[in-house]
Amino acid sequence: MYDDDRRDFWGGVFLGSVMVFPVVVFLVGAARSWVPLTVLALVGLCLWLFVAVGSVAVVPPGHRGIKVRLGRIVGDVLPEGLVWKIPFVTKVVLRSVQAVTRQYDWNILSSDLQRVLVSLTIIARIPENQVVRLYREYPGDVMYDLLRPQAAADILALTARRTATEIVTETESLGRDLLAMLRDEMGDGLEIRSVAVTSTALSEGLAQASLKRAVTEQEALAKRHELEKERADAEMLLMRGKAQAESLRMRTASVEGKPDGIKLEAVNKWDGKLPATVVLGGENVPVLLPPGEKSV
Repeated sequence: MYDDDRRDFWGGVFLGSVMVFPVVVFLVGAARSWVPLTVLALVGLCLWLFVAVGSVAVVPPGHRGIKVRLGRIVGDVLPEGLVWKIPFVTKVVLRSVQAVTRQYDWNILSSDLQRVLVSLTIIARIPENQVVRLYREYPGDVMYDLLRPQAAADILALTARRTATEIVTETESLGRDLLAMLRDEMGDGLEIRSVAVTSTALSEGLAQASLKRAVTEQEALAKRHELEKERADAEMLLMRGKAQAESLRMRTASVEGKPDGIKLEAVNKWDGKLPATVVLGGENVPVLLPPGEKSV
């Protein structure tokens, strides 16, 4: 038992005795006249139980207790379990040391002067060695009175250096930067476990402008692809024409001044039908002419 608990225990016993003794004396005196003894015993037991219940307090799991005696914090932080206190004089204030989740929403301004809606989820807890100090400085909700204003200042500082598009697309990086800033500024006061940017949304006007810009970019990309395809087709036709012209030039050069070449060209053009005209070439070699062509 701690020294403070021992003092509170004996203080409770003393105070209870002081309160109960006059009543017992009065009831004993009254019992000699008309009050039955059983009624006196019952009343005395009720008074004793009332004082006994007021002398103890229970600190539940995941919490720590703070003794406040006549408006002044006394002793150290109380652990889980049963603790003693002076009834009607000392009260035990409970503070949770469990990790809690808080979600905050802000309408912030980006570096390009656009409004962006940002939602944050922060998981934090109060360290056990900071329970008394934080209760003295922030008697209300610590997460609201301390964490929320600091998170708001940090998120505004971070988003002021980012464009609206960067805020929406780089949420993971934004969450890491905010976590580092909060841990640095809170120090040992609060244990910041995680920070996550759960959602971001552009303002209605900016969202429409972004959608319009995205559609324009897609249309420009489609036109660029179409132009590249037409350019490729034109280059293919040009290359094919050059190849055909080169082939024709080579064939022309091969048959000029060469009767045998002319004969070979005529054979290549023959469609398998008998010619209407047969012309005898040199050394009585027949030359087949296609239909419609006449010998000279």
